[in-house]
Amino acid sequence: MRSTTFATVAALCAWWALALPAGPLAAQISGLTEVQRYGWEEAAPRAAALAQTRLGGGILSNVADLAEGPDGALYVLDRGESKVVVFEPNGAVRRVVGNGKGEGPGEFSRPTSIAVAPSGDLMVLDGNRVHVFDSTGQYRRVFKVTAAIPHQIRVAGGRIVVSQYVLRAGTPSIQTFDLDGTPSSTVFAPSAEDIAFSRTGASYRLADGPRGVAVAHPNPGRWTNLSGGKPLGRYVEGDNAIVPPSPSQPASSRVTLRGFGMLPSGNGLVLYDRELAKPTRGSTESRRELVLAEIAPTGRIVRRIIMPDVGRQLLVSRDGTSFYLTVDEPTYQVVRFRLAR
Repeated sequence: MRSTTFATVAALCAWWALALPAGPLAAQISGLTEVQRYGWEEAAPRAAALAQTRLGGGILSNVADLAEGPDGALYVLDRGESKVVVFEPNGAVRRVVGNGKGEGPGEFSRPTSIAVAPSGDLMVLDGNRVHVFDSTGQYRRVFKVTAAIPHQIRVAGGRIVVSQYVLRAGTPSIQTFDLDGTPSSTVFAPSAEDIAFSRTGASYRLADGPRGVAVAHPNPGRWTNLSGGKPLGRYVEGDNAIVPPSPSQPASSRVTLRGFGMLPSGNGLVLYDRELAKPTRGSTESRRELVLAEIAPTGRIVRRIIMPDVGRQLLVSRDGTSFYLTVDEPTYQVVRFRLAR
């Protein structure tokens, strides 16, 4: 187990793992209340087949993205199994969407992101293709997007927003499309400084927010609304000042953005790694710490919570008081938390 904190949580939840679905948990984790788990699998390998049957295909292997439906259902894109699992708010499996791995209608070859439209339609970004399923999980159509290396997809204001990996300054990192896939506009071209910070390519994170879709800079703490607002937030001071890239210390060595979400207040919820240096006998031994921070648009850190090791997928719920995170201990799951007041 990577974290004694998470081990404690797992111990508290062990009895519940044998009886899914079950009620909310009351375990407190560093200022967070754990509410619900999705995709639980018993630790014993011999129980996996039984668990898979009981969960109706809800065992997860490699979560690439999360989305929440208008009715509170949780949509989980499992890239490893080429499927989207739809969970009820209580953790039970509602349905599994997708026709498996492949290039045919409704089949996924390299899915990276999902979004749920206000109509309830599910959109799956799969390379340059977007698969559309209706609210019952039935496959409807597919269309192509022109992004070079698509990364994430969101739906807001009657348009589709797609982000892409960017390797060159000035190349638009966000493209928008009408709901039928017709290109609409390209926005948000990174600067040379942006690219220098993320040397392997800037992968901006998208999130649904109170003013529509928001995009977060790969250097945590900075984000903007795509509805025309000015850039909001400041880089997390003391954690990740931008430094010129060099062979001895890459610009991205101090901090890494993992996840991003928008709270109804307009504050950002940011999950990031930061590197901590610890001098030992004349040398410097570094370690990494995972931080969940609520950050006001002014750059003020409202709260900072040190987290056990979790995944890169963070989704703020439509209720505005809870959020989802992926974990892979003891097994691959999605956990819903509520911020303590």
